[in-house]
Amino acid sequence: MRPAASSQAATSLVARARVVPTWGWLAAIVALSALVRGILAVTRSTPRYFPDEYIYTSLARSIGHGELSIRGETVHFPALLEPLVDAPLWLLQSTETAYRLTQALHAVEMSLVALPVYLLARRLGLPTWQALASAAAAVTLPALVFSSYLTADSLGFTLATAAVAVGVTALDRPTRRSQALFLAAAGLATFARVQYVVILAAFLAATLIVSNGRLREALRAFGATYLFVGVPAVLAVVVVGPSGALGYYSGILEFSLDPASAVRWVAVDAMLFAYAVGWALVPGAVVGLGAGLARPHDRAERAFAAMTVLVGFGLLAEAALYATNGSPRFQERYLIGLMPLAPIAFSIGARRLAHVRYVVVAIATGLAVLSMRVPLSGYAAASGKQDSPFLSGVFQIEQWVGTGEGSLIVALSALALAGLATVGALRPRVGTPAVLIASIATSATIAIASTLNDIQSSDTVRRLFVPASPSWVDEAALGKADVLLAPGSFAPVVSEHLFWNRSLDRVVLLPGAQPIDAFGTAQANIDSATGALLEEGAPMGRPLLIEEYYSVVEIEDAPLIVRAKASTLWGSSPHPRIALIQEGRYLDGWLGRGSAITIWPGADGSRRATLRLRLRLPDEAPSMTLTVSAPAETQTVAVLPGRSVTVDVPVRATRAPVTVTITSGRAWIRGNRAVSVLAERPQLITRQP
Repeated sequence: MRPAASSQAATSLVARARVVPTWGWLAAIVALSALVRGILAVTRSTPRYFPDEYIYTSLARSIGHGELSIRGETVHFPALLEPLVDAPLWLLQSTETAYRLTQALHAVEMSLVALPVYLLARRLGLPTWQALASAAAAVTLPALVFSSYLTADSLGFTLATAAVAVGVTALDRPTRRSQALFLAAAGLATFARVQYVVILAAFLAATLIVSNGRLREALRAFGATYLFVGVPAVLAVVVVGPSGALGYYSGILEFSLDPASAVRWVAVDAMLFAYAVGWALVPGAVVGLGAGLARPHDRAERAFAAMTVLVGFGLLAEAALYATNGSPRFQERYLIGLMPLAPIAFSIGARRLAHVRYVVVAIATGLAVLSMRVPLSGYAAASGKQDSPFLSGVFQIEQWVGTGEGSLIVALSALALAGLATVGALRPRVGTPAVLIASIATSATIAIASTLNDIQSSDTVRRLFVPASPSWVDEAALGKADVLLAPGSFAPVVSEHLFWNRSLDRVVLLPGAQPIDAFGTAQANIDSATGALLEEGAPMGRPLLIEEYYSVVEIEDAPLIVRAKASTLWGSSPHPRIALIQEGRYLDGWLGRGSAITIWPGADGSRRATLRLRLRLPDEAPSMTLTVSAPAETQTVAVLPGRSVTVDVPVRATRAPVTVTITSGRAWIRGNRAVSVLAERPQLITRQP
């Protein structure tokens, strides 16, 4: 009786589900995804993905005021769609409100990816339930963590998927209308993220595949598209040159190609991509794409396989090129536009299992071996997870249970998913829905872990670097102010202050400081005889926010407004002067293995003072022996754990600065830094002549 009752309940549940119209399920998927992502975004306390989040926000602000500039400098930035869409929100006076509304908009943008995924699946003849499952899988991808970021990934992600879907339609039925729609979709995707220009190239190559290699047939069907894409591209290169056409991204032309390294990164990215889209889907998806190319059911299936494979190769090539030129990590951001297609490819493979089930089993076996031989912990360590929500999720799981245990859990999960793929191939009636459900559940789990990791990282950034009120400079009501960068300034911290405070509209470098980005930066100089702070020979009279992540800067003849964590705000002054700069002191007071303090003469060209240094060590630290060297004398100072030491150094600067150095015979590794002792801000005590 009980099995019969259970069966009746299941039948009743299915019957009720069928009563709900398809559009209702699809709307529910989009709405639920947008709601959950929007709520989670609010818990992200501050942006941290810099300089990207600062760049797109600055562009949106400037567009809202009828300009196209960053810090007052006109920029040639070819990916402007997201800033254009966000611009109205940044007309609001409150940065916090504009930030949260933009996050909500991005949550909707990414969740809308369910629509093109569903429509593409139905065009390929997949059952409604598989199309809805594919849509649900698309919105549970870890990549949707980017919905809370102020970057172009939200809009680019959905538009790229839509462009592929429309491209399949245009390849299947190459009417003028379908090709025009594809060009519009691909153009918008490229306008959102320049990397998606590969979709246009993939479409042109796919026209030959669906035409069975017959060029004349392809020209007859797609000649207008060739002209529409080719002529503007040639004109852009001829008229403004490749560098001019790429604008901000022109640096890509300077990339070097290391074939061996590029091949290695293609392999690594392909493996991690397989994890990120749902390990159990991959064997069936590979078979589906292979069958679609070699023996398709119809032209639409071949068009889908051709577009997916060609776009995939293009994006993998971009990611590998980027990884081999200074960013050696998994560039998941470059590949997210391809990820929603995996469930569709799997479903195509699932309907071919009668002939290729043992191919699926072989691929699943290979994946099982790979998951046990290649642990993910190494890829998720340090900065390896920086551009990968999937690896961030893996890292968070390892943080919860320990690196070794977490790595084992991930490997065993991958092994189980590979086993499920095998079962799905041998028993497709129950295996196909089981694989789709397991993939959705796995993606959702990793997405939750990744989101929590992002929230925690954001909270850490805000706690360490951002004052309680992040718009603190604006609230000081000093007017327009300059950001003055000392040597060792940490670019993300500078971007934090620029993001939250609209009154900061210029960045100026002290000698030895490095630019934080590719946009407008001025250079300051210090008069060696008086310490006067100058720009192009004139005093810097505006208020100054001095970044002190790895330095200490003391100014004379200017009012100190407030010190806030890694920064100090000074009021305007007609003749500000630098009294001293200490390089080698972190914002939390730790000195590196070496530190240098430069003292400038006073306004009259002379300074007699005592430099007072207060040094200490916590109880758990090893003892340190320091050498304090000044022009007049050298001192050896022992600092013991749990003790503090005060060192007075007499200095005399006449018409030129003098430097006092602090060096340690050894360093203590604390976190990821080599440090020596804790030091308070140095004091200059004036001595009577």
